[in-house]
Amino acid sequence: MAKTKTRYVCQVCATASPKWLGRCPSCGEWNTLVEETVAPRTPVKARVSSMHRQGGAAGTPPQPLAAIELGEETRLLTGVAEFDRVMGGGIMHGSMTLVAASLSGHSDAEWARAASEYVDCAILGGIALDAPSREAATAMAADRDREEFLPADPLAFIDAELTALSGLDLETGFNVRSTSTEPIRAVGESCREHGAICEINAHCRQDELCRVGCGEALLSDTERLCEQVEAAAETGTRVSVKVRAEVPGVDLVATARAIENAGAGIIHVDAMDTESVIQGVSEVSDLTVIANNEVRDRESVREYFEYGADAVSVGRPSDDPRVLARVKKAVSEWEQREAYV
Repeated sequence: MAKTKTRYVCQVCATASPKWLGRCPSCGEWNTLVEETVAPRTPVKARVSSMHRQGGAAGTPPQPLAAIELGEETRLLTGVAEFDRVMGGGIMHGSMTLVAASLSGHSDAEWARAASEYVDCAILGGIALDAPSREAATAMAADRDREEFLPADPLAFIDAELTALSGLDLETGFNVRSTSTEPIRAVGESCREHGAICEINAHCRQDELCRVGCGEALLSDTERLCEQVEAAAETGTRVSVKVRAEVPGVDLVATARAIENAGAGIIHVDAMDTESVIQGVSEVSDLTVIANNEVRDRESVREYFEYGADAVSVGRPSDDPRVLARVKKAVSEWEQREAYV
């Protein structure tokens, strides 16, 4: 049986959210999101469908063209002239399809600015927030010769990095690790003020992090993971959860349902060697699905989109403009093809 879903659409800029938010994350206006019922997803989602989700509430009667007021929109140019023309001057802000994924110790504002020529969204971090997670990150930096963000004040660091990107035509977010909910809530407040995504890290698999109960360990403790999601969602910011496939005893389909019910709007999936997990997650939820792992070229982009991803993310080579340009071209070609289907 087809699944009925609802979304909340900003009546000012038409940005859609899977849950009600007090403030629109795109245009910044307050109390403008209105609930709409939308058609169920097809098993393999069209990448460009979300770009056309604009206008008034469902059921609005036809109006004469002269009666329709047109507003100014900021759009992202893909570099494909004909596709940009068909899309009305580029892709609408908020319809991310290519993401630069966080890399601990590397993904700061400077990194995001460099990637902004190619991507729609950059997730900074990851960063440890509370004492146990910071102790674990410190140990990893010392024992593994690994780079980590270890500022004296993580919240001030997050605010400063997001502030440094204000005015840039780029969706932003911060990937965070914590064993407790209050630091997550504080980051959610900061992200809300910056119109950014708060991404909860249920992905890092280093023993130091898992021993204290964060990173990948959260996948085996859905209740604690959902508590963190709820803490962030209650602030009114958009919430993503970064997860990993192939974790023994973990059913990512069930995880997707749980975090969606807790208030998440995005799931960022490191598919490992099980790319088909993207389809399972996509078909059971209305989460925006970002596919990650070995996104390098046209073949990998096509595979993830055919499995139902809404976006793809580039991880380790996200500081390599050659890889980003190649993936951007592949994403644009896919979007162009879908626009004419």
